[in-house]
Amino acid sequence: MAKTYKQIMDEARQLVPEVSPEQLKARLDKGEHPVVLDVREKEEVRQGYVPGALSLPRGFLHPSSPTAGAGRARCSPAAS
Repeated sequence: MAKTYKQIMDEARQLVPEVSPEQLKARLDKGEHPVVLDVREKEEVRQGYVPGALSLPRGFLHPSSPTAGAGRARCSPAAS
């Protein structure tokens, strides 16, 4: 049986850590270089972003989005 969207997202959330802005800042301050995927919408990213973060708005990821299945991935929010 094929997995549902919810099952796929639940699995992804277990594999991809979601961190708070404070946790990300602490990691960056320690000199770590994590890959940061920012799932906020464009309007939110315009207010501030982490240099080098990759922006993939949630709208691209939602199954009812016109761009669903267009090679996008969901990950954790980045700090502003």
